[in-house]
Formats: sequence, structure tokens, C-alpha cells
Amino acid sequence: MSNYPQLAEGASNLIVSYIQANIASALDTAQANVGAPIVSLENPRDYFIYEQPQAYECPACFVILDDTDFKVQDRKPNSINAEDRFNIAICVEDQDADLLTRKAWRYQSALFSVMNGTTIVSNDNSLVLKSWVYRSRFSQVYSMKESGGKFRKEVLLECNIAHFENF
Repeated sequence: MSNYPQLAEGASNLIVSYIQANIASALDTAQANVGAPIVSLENPRDYFIYEQPQAYECPACFVILDDTDFKVQDRKPNSINAEDRFNIAICVEDQDADLLTRKAWRYQSALFSVMNGTTIVSNDNSLVLKSWVYRSRFSQVYSMKESGGKFRKEVLLECNIAHFENF
């Protein structure tokens, strides 16, 4: 157990690691449950904890902490009971706009199954996160002329994450 609060960095690192460990099987399940048409579903190639990186390859995953609410009524020395709001997004590309839209839907399904109703615990049990997805949003389909005519789309899950920490 650490003797300092991990807060944003600890939560972000734990969520990225959890997605990395679980996204492959969730993508396989999403593909198997929907069936045709088959779309290519790869594990994210890049993970970012900040907005607008200069260059990245799709699919790319973004885990962005938007806000932390420290619950005043639950304050105790050497512990945290807070609520984090994370935006977790996947950016995908495809040559066909219809298949791209279906691909975005399947990434939404996979990411939802990974993050909704999930409890994530650090190795030393000092940080516990309980995640609930409360909203999903999709971007427009963008034409990416510089990438050989591919189309790009993003799916965003907005998550409330109960954040419990002892230090």
C-alpha cells in the first residue's frame, strides 16, 4: 500500500491496463454475437491519456479523466471516496463507410462490456474502481484523404467511476 494518494494517475493507469487485458475477448464476443457482415476488429494499437495526439494508428483508445468529485460527506484521513468521470473513446478507420459504422458499433459493444458494472482493483488492493457507463456518443464519419481515402469514426463512452483509495 502506498502512503500517498494515486488519484488521477492511478485511476487512469488502472483503467488502461484493464482495457488492454480484456478488450480482445470482448471484441471476439461482439463479432460472434452479431455475425454478418464481418468487420475487422483489432486490439487498439495505441492508448492515450490525453486529447489530440499528433499522430496515431487506428484503432486507438483514449482514456481521458474529465472530473473528480471528492465527496465531502465521506472524507476520512488516509482514504478517498470520490467519483471520477472518464471519457473512454475508440477511434476506428475503414475503406467503407457502412462497414466503418458497424465497426464502431461493435467497438461500442465490446468497450461497454469491458467497462459497465466492472470492479477494477490494483495489485496491492489500495485502489478500487467501480465503473458504470452512463452515455455513449458517436462522431460523424470523416473522410481521411491523407490516409488513402479511408473513413474515420469515433465512439465515446462516458463513465462514472466510484474511486476508493486507502493510503
